Amino acid sequence: MKKSKKTVSLSLLVACIATQLAFPVNVFATQIAPDTGTSSATVQTEIPDRMEPDTIIRYTSPTQYIIVQGGSCDETAQKELNALLAEKQKYLNEHQQEIQDGSLTIIKSPTPVAGMVVKYDGEGYQKEITPDTENHAVNDSKVSLSAYRGHYAANGNYSWGSHSNRMKITSSTVSGSGRFTNFTDTIGDHNNYLKKGDVATKGAYDNPPSETAVTCTANRKTVKMYKNDNGGLPDACLDIWKYGTEYFGVTWHSYVSIDHSSFSHPKA
Repeated sequence: MKKSKKTVSLSLLVACIATQLAFPVNVFATQIAPDTGTSSATVQTEIPDRMEPDTIIRYTSPTQYIIVQGGSCDETAQKELNALLAEKQKYLNEHQQEIQDGSLTIIKSPTPVAGMVVKYDGEGYQKEITPDTENHAVNDSKVSLSAYRGHYAANGNYSWGSHSNRMKITSSTVSGSGRFTNFTDTIGDHNNYLKKGDVATKGAYDNPPSETAVTCTANRKTVKMYKNDNGGLPDACLDIWKYGTEYFGVTWHSYVSIDHSSFSHPKA
């Protein structure tokens, strides 16, 4: 005898219920997981000095971050960092009196906050920290939030970063030493197109007028370059635009930096 449609539908419903009871399904399994990057959260109260090259981390709280891309540095890189930090500690020990009397200011990395993003350069050192309302703040145009062209920090001596970068500000000049890094932006701090020979200064502390001549020395070569941008420079004393590294005998690449370098320029 032919079964009615109602009888068939009721039979299918009973079968489905029986299957569900026998093989329960997690009804939440198809929900979209929250964005947690590519790794679980790492607990750390200070921003790491070094990671794998081109790593990006994002803080989910003041004490935890996730790795968006990249990873922790390897053993060899960690040994190199340890050597730098040992030199830094030696420098701090030798200048305790200046630190105590205020003639030497140690610029520390900003305090982590939820949402802070830290980008590392081609060698794995800090390159960009945003948002940062303390020492290295920049907006979307890479112009320091706390600085404007013609702005300088108070006269004195400053030091920062793993490479113990240094800066001296007087009433007439600004000079610095440490690590030259490179950057690849297209537009500078006054809507100018950047070109070979341009440099960026540490804007929150040293932001001279655009086109200020900067005397730069590296690899025993001294070149006059021009300030046409500024940025955070969390572990550099000066940023050279792309192919400007060639003036110092160094072929440009995204991971290029030059240690034991120095610069100076008049204070306008």
